[in-house]
Amino acid sequence: ADDEAIHDTAWTQPAVFALQHALVSLWASWGVKPAAVIGHSLGEYAAACAAGAISLEDGLRLVATRGQLCAALPAGAMAAIHAPLAEVEAEVAPRATRVGIAAVNGPESIVISGEKGDVEAVSAVFDARAIRTQLLKIAMAAHSPLTAGAAEPLAAVAAQFESRAPRVPVAWNLTGGAPLPGNGAPDAGYWRRHLAEPVRFADGLAELTRQGFD
Repeated sequence: ADDEAIHDTAWTQPAVFALQHALVSLWASWGVKPAAVIGHSLGEYAAACAAGAISLEDGLRLVATRGQLCAALPAGAMAAIHAPLAEVEAEVAPRATRVGIAAVNGPESIVISGEKGDVEAVSAVFDARAIRTQLLKIAMAAHSPLTAGAAEPLAAVAAQFESRAPRVPVAWNLTGGAPLPGNGAPDAGYWRRHLAEPVRFADGLAELTRQGFD
């Protein structure tokens, strides 16, 4: 409990990935296997493994690399804002080079990410409207303009690994649930974009529901 290393993203990311993959493997040993999968941000790597799109070994290497690269990025902040996307986008737009939409988790569940001062300023606008906000316990600014320095190095490592067509449908973060082009495998370009672009989690859930998954 007194070990702070787990809060260092270089260690947090592979630890979370390992736990997620272990749970999928445990459920599979009980005969519980996915008909479809969805991940959230880092969780998409575990989802890709669960769907057979990338191997466990490649997933581990990618996530370990991602954690190291993210740990070297400029410090930032992330905050959850319980307001409609359009309202949050309107406040983020003037600061677009420093803060962005990181995730859309529901109709009024938005995460912003970027430079700490700008994240706090946007949050303060909604606090003043009596709209609930919450600063997340994370020192990096995932899915924001601040990730630019890690994008190409991550893509270079991802390009070394083979990805395959998923065995089950994957509701991908960047497409809002739609399949990826070609054979549906995530390529190096996808993982590069995934680091910076918004997680369209709510859209992914809606797409799985539309396809008949419950």
